[in-house]
Amino acid sequence: MFSDPVNITCDVCVLGRGLIGSAAAKYLSVMISSSVVLMGPNESIARENDICGAHHVEGRITRKTDANSIWALLAQRSIERYRKIEQESGVHFYHEVGHLVVGSKGEEHMRKVAANAEELGILVNTIDDQNLAANYPFMNFPSNCEGISETTDSGWVSARRQVDAQMAIAKKYGCKEILVPAKAVEPCDIITLDGEEISGFKVYGHDGSIVCSKKVLIATGCSNCNLLLPAHLQLDLHIRTAQTLKLKMTDIDTARLADMPTIIYKVGPADYNWCYLLPPILYPDGYYWFKIGGGRKISLEIHTDVVHWYQRNNWSTILSKQYQFNERDMLSVLNELFPGLCSRAVEVKGDTCVTVHTRNNLPYIGQVTSIPCLFVATGGNGFAAKSADEIGRLAAMSVINEKGKWGDQELSSTTFLPVLKQQSKH
Repeated sequence: MFSDPVNITCDVCVLGRGLIGSAAAKYLSVMISSSVVLMGPNESIARENDICGAHHVEGRITRKTDANSIWALLAQRSIERYRKIEQESGVHFYHEVGHLVVGSKGEEHMRKVAANAEELGILVNTIDDQNLAANYPFMNFPSNCEGISETTDSGWVSARRQVDAQMAIAKKYGCKEILVPAKAVEPCDIITLDGEEISGFKVYGHDGSIVCSKKVLIATGCSNCNLLLPAHLQLDLHIRTAQTLKLKMTDIDTARLADMPTIIYKVGPADYNWCYLLPPILYPDGYYWFKIGGGRKISLEIHTDVVHWYQRNNWSTILSKQYQFNERDMLSVLNELFPGLCSRAVEVKGDTCVTVHTRNNLPYIGQVTSIPCLFVATGGNGFAAKSADEIGRLAAMSVINEKGKWGDQELSSTTFLPVLKQQSKH
């Protein structure tokens, strides 16, 4: 249920209470002395209203290594601030258990990961197939593969707790929070702010709340980013299915896998050659769950399909078959890597999510063309959880700097400029 609607005026209104939106709200609250409002539902309100949220989970892999140098740098900057965020907020969300990527020996992805690690000064170890078996005896690796191991500054984060931490800091610096989803954003000619009449926007919440703001940052991810933008300013975004399988662990297997790092596994046939794995994690239900994610992705064209996939109800035949197909694939991979683990599990259950993809596979951060003071930070491409703090910081910088630009020699603002869909000529 929503609380009583409010009417409020502010300098910046951030829409979206996820990993990126909460980080951006924090940085805006710290950087500027003027007022900041964040509008977005918490998890319980989101689920009641069919609002999707990829941060409504416990385990998300965090690592500095990546085959893409920009994503590697975004992650590196974010991870280096995790402990400071925990200390300032009093919320623990980061678990430094290490990370391992496994691929076919000499494969291009592995070469890129190693090269980017060397360029960014990330400490890693390359492990051949024989030493993989020795170092990780609880797994059954195929021959002719190799691993790249990060033993420090990597592991997993509780996405829920990371949002809690960012919001705790944001509110400490004066950010006001409205726990409702945004319904619409409309330009308005006159806003009175600190006695000054300026142009800006009216943001309407689903509960009837109205926020009048000089600037707006839309960071709502898959839920409704394009739904909040005018029809002629739709971003070039593509939403794809994502899927996980979780195993409720026995006490014996929980102890056996206690030292397991997070893993990205890229070995196998061309049509199914990757998955990610997280060690047993204590969930809010009091049980330890082991998670595998991956599977073939399909595009979701309309918002209704996104909601149906995410909530796992009213599925079309295509979505239902896709879910069953991926589940079989993931069980097959688990049985190869961890013989007997599935049969010993107390319970096995699946879950669904979505990822938002951009034209250049990098997040869109910056001003939406032709509308001054309207900004976006979206398009995680399945990589944003670990890098959300830096993405939020860059988004905040784009909001407070002239023409949405920031000075950064390594991460230029032009690299992340939002790209609009090509308009049909008919």
